[in-house]
Amino acid sequence: MHHSKALSAVMSSHPDDIKTLLMSKEFYFKYLPIKNIYAAGPEEIHEDIKRENDERIIFVNENELAGIQRVREIYRGRTRKHPNRSNWYIQQFIKMNFARYIHDDYYLIWDSDTIPIKRVEFFDDDMRPCFDMKTEYHEAYFKTMSRILPGVVKADKRSFISEHMLIRTEYMRDMLNEIESQETLRGKDFQEKILYAVDDYDLPRSGFSEYETFGSWVLSRHKDSYILRDWQSFRFAGRLYSSLAQIDEDTREWLAKSYDAITLERYHRPKLYAFLCRTEMFRKHFDPSVLEEIF
Repeated sequence: MHHSKALSAVMSSHPDDIKTLLMSKEFYFKYLPIKNIYAAGPEEIHEDIKRENDERIIFVNENELAGIQRVREIYRGRTRKHPNRSNWYIQQFIKMNFARYIHDDYYLIWDSDTIPIKRVEFFDDDMRPCFDMKTEYHEAYFKTMSRILPGVVKADKRSFISEHMLIRTEYMRDMLNEIESQETLRGKDFQEKILYAVDDYDLPRSGFSEYETFGSWVLSRHKDSYILRDWQSFRFAGRLYSSLAQIDEDTREWLAKSYDAITLERYHRPKLYAFLCRTEMFRKHFDPSVLEEIF
């Protein structure tokens, strides 16, 4: 893989996530080809970032990147269920709209609860960008996509949802403009149009994916511009480890035999039997891929 010039990463940083981001930062800077992290969140995370005193981590007020009040108004106007679910849409809109904020050719979106555990490159030897693919399928994402981008369909049997994505800035801007140019859709900007396009039933659950939408749009409009490759990540590391502090160098090396990254979701808690899987004995006898079956 080609060692590309350093990228900017944008991470949507909820107050509960900022601690994980700051704790994991050395993993990001060691294993990802990034020069800085734009932490986009509410003003209250600004203090945490200032205290960290690391110029590579840049605070961006989320209001600059998303029409937050408007998103909440539309969401609450349409459903009473799961009122905080509007935040899930907001963090996606932040990562998309970052394309209108930054001037670099590419940027990386990365979920702040996901930690790379070995070196990752995002361009091949010919400097073609890569999409990392996993397996997942959620029909509602494609229903919404076909409404906001007529003619764009699911383009690959795999999924673009891999907790991160390399974005070609110009393409994301073009896609947002294309959504905004759909005059038959209700709403002013892309955020409003997406929210109004989601089915009532899907809105409080999961009605839209920035990853599936951008990946499918790129394959539809710029067919061979990206290379597709398989990505291995352990989504349920939070059921095994309570925090990054439990992952020493030996553990990281062992996990890296099977995985590129691990995710520590804040809703996950270590299982009762997790301590057995954290022993040196377990690492000696088992390949990390068995964790998928256990957790």
